[in-house]
Amino acid sequence: MGEPIGDFEGTINDSVTLTETLMAKATHYYKQALITETSTTPEIVDSRDHDLHYNYQRVLSEGTEEAYAALQKEIEHRMFTDKLFNTTFETVVNAPETPQNFDCLRVMVEGVEDLCGPFSAYSLKYVAKLANLCDTQPEEVTNTLVKVGDYCNAW
Repeated sequence: MGEPIGDFEGTINDSVTLTETLMAKATHYYKQALITETSTTPEIVDSRDHDLHYNYQRVLSEGTEEAYAALQKEIEHRMFTDKLFNTTFETVVNAPETPQNFDCLRVMVEGVEDLCGPFSAYSLKYVAKLANLCDTQPEEVTNTLVKVGDYCNAW
């Protein structure tokens, strides 16, 4: 929803370079990350979006291959993280607002980090999904960690 069609289909213009494609995608994700419920000013950046903002600004100011590569890596990390947590974990509507089962949550956080690597500033926003699973379906923790391991090892 709200993503450029060019992200999914090729273009008929052969003169579009990889750099132009990356910049279009980066600009889309950057603008999407800056839209918040409280503010749409670009000076305010959510802490979860710091790395995206930093790398985007680096591309605009430096324009080096290293800057482009860092931005591409951040975008790929976000896409990987979003897909992991949106396909592996269900949204639970009756979960308590504050985590209750901290022992389970500790096991889940350590398990996900062991299988997929450490949490980033961006992926930390998904810890609530781990807490919700622990508080509502603790019997599913092992099965979910197996799914996480399958997903992360597939990449």
